[in-house]
Amino acid sequence: MFLPTFYTDREKGRAMRREWEREDLIECWTLDEDEFALVGNKTGATRLGFGLLLKFFGLEGRFPRREDVPKPAVDFIAGQVKVAPELFGQFDFVSRQVASHRKQIREFYQFQTIMVGDEDKLIVWMAEEICPVDTSRDRLRSAFVTRYRQEKIEPPTPGQAERLLGAAEPRPICPPFRPAAQDRSCDDQRACARSDPARWPVRPVRADGLRAVTPARSVTAVVTGVERAQ
Repeated sequence: MFLPTFYTDREKGRAMRREWEREDLIECWTLDEDEFALVGNKTGATRLGFGLLLKFFGLEGRFPRREDVPKPAVDFIAGQVKVAPELFGQFDFVSRQVASHRKQIREFYQFQTIMVGDEDKLIVWMAEEICPVDTSRDRLRSAFVTRYRQEKIEPPTPGQAERLLGAAEPRPICPPFRPAAQDRSCDDQRACARSDPARWPVRPVRADGLRAVTPARSVTAVVTGVERAQ
């Protein structure tokens, strides 16, 4: 069984290279006995597409889009499964059958799809271990993807990855409320109020620097308002 290799340049988020030497194709894209058994009796475009998905996942730890698969790999796999390489254009990447094939491939490599609990653990790991020592978004993204692969979890889509990274990155914390008598400028409180007025209401300041108190409504005014509503 061929286990995922996860090359360093791919861990940095770069696309798979488009040009492959013959020796590299033999090393990385040759189907072994177990992989041929998984291909089984599939035929035509399905046979070719499955072989490519299988080997691509083994190299990258993720499933490709059509444009991610290099042409030399298509030709090389086609020769092994005895299918014309042109049939790759007919392979349906979003069919129900392919969803089943993806499940087979994940099980073959002992990977799993991400669950909510996995997301939470990875966010905590990033927030505690990586974000405090590195603020480069590219390196954070690389560490995030690498961690997924180490945990044998299928990486998220680029959009999902950005959302999870955003959840892990530290946010500025508003200072606690302080009366104006202790801090005449109130700049921190006003800045917080602009960002979250519901949480940080700013009352007007009197000339003596104290917060103005909003007069309470009288009982009569409250009763009158209720009667009018009725």
